[in-house]
Amino acid sequence: MAEEMEKAALFDFNLTLPAIALEFLLLMFALDKIYFTPLGKFMDDRDAWIRAQLEEVKDTSEEVKQLEEKAAAIMKAARAEVAAALNQMQKETSAELEKMILEEKNKVEKELIEALAALEKQKEEALQALDSQITLLAEEIVNKLGRALPPASSTELVDSTRNCFSSSLRRRLFAAIRFVLHSRVSLLLILESDAIHE
Repeated sequence: MAEEMEKAALFDFNLTLPAIALEFLLLMFALDKIYFTPLGKFMDDRDAWIRAQLEEVKDTSEEVKQLEEKAAAIMKAARAEVAAALNQMQKETSAELEKMILEEKNKVEKELIEALAALEKQKEEALQALDSQITLLAEEIVNKLGRALPPASSTELVDSTRNCFSSSLRRRLFAAIRFVLHSRVSLLLILESDAIHE
């Protein structure tokens, strides 16, 4: 019967149970010392390293932000410097251009005054030549037509003929001189505008 009871027992709790428990505890202790402790230390070290890297990145981001601010300040200063240089160059160019325009304007005015003086001189010479020719022409007309007239009438006829020729020729001469003056003035203005555009 005892033998049958032994066979009927599900578990045999003799010395094997404490031996297995002791083996389990030794295995747990060995794994803890050999495997889990170094692994835990490695994981803690890695976690500390990652935290240090994140802190360093935060510090670096502050440094990057400072460098970006410096770069922005340098760019702003460079833009201001370029703008100032452009303004200065524009002022110098404008002053130089105004000086050139003034010189050209003075030159054109001087040429215009010289041309007007020359035309006035030519006008006077033409009028003097015309007066003498008108007088000769009037005397010739009176001589040809007026042989039958008394001497007092012939003198009046010469004067009236000379005045008639003189006024019509003068009007034509003045019109021609005005045309020449306008042409020269227009030409000088065109030359001045071309000089300005160049």
